[in-house]
Amino acid sequence: MAAARHCGPIALPNQKVIPDIRWEFDLPESAVIARSDAKQAKRATRGIEIEVIGPLFNHPAYGPLIQQNDNPLIAVPGPGFRYITHNRMYAAYERC
Repeated sequence: MAAARHCGPIALPNQKVIPDIRWEFDLPESAVIARSDAKQAKRATRGIEIEVIGPLFNHPAYGPLIQQNDNPLIAVPGPGFRYITHNRMYAAYERC
């Protein structure tokens, strides 16, 4: 996953888990984006995509992780991204 960090930002479905990922990996604001943010669409085509899986997906602190007005495709890997790893909370995909 470290090698893929040089290819682009870490892209998450929406803004809800950005603080968690920034804290966990000690990243600056510019390194983590939300795929639901139309302004970030071009940046979200390369780098790392994190998909939320497991218990966090329905955690009460996040409400429904994918909101009704979100495009459902923000919750699946984008074209050209390949699986690299997962844990009980997240799955990671990369594209350089």
